Amino acid sequence: MDHRGLKEGEGSNQGEGEVSKRTTARFKCCLRCKALLTSQANICPNCKSSDFTFDWNGLVVVFDPETSVIAKVLNITKPGRYAIKCR
Repeated sequence: MDHRGLKEGEGSNQGEGEVSKRTTARFKCCLRCKALLTSQANICPNCKSSDFTFDWNGLVVVFDPETSVIAKVLNITKPGRYAIKCR
């Protein structure tokens, strides 16, 4: 335990490359287009798929897919939040 009474791994300090479970639990990833949707969504508005996972990493927000190099590399055609990797 440290001086705050927390065990190792608890608290706000996260290791490099780690994403908070609190952050990822808010969204689920569409397995077809990698769009991030709220956990209440039943159908992806981008591709109309109903196949989702809560197991995803990385986050990209695309505002203008027409001019975004990242959107072109990731084959994103609509603005929104996207996961970099869905499992």
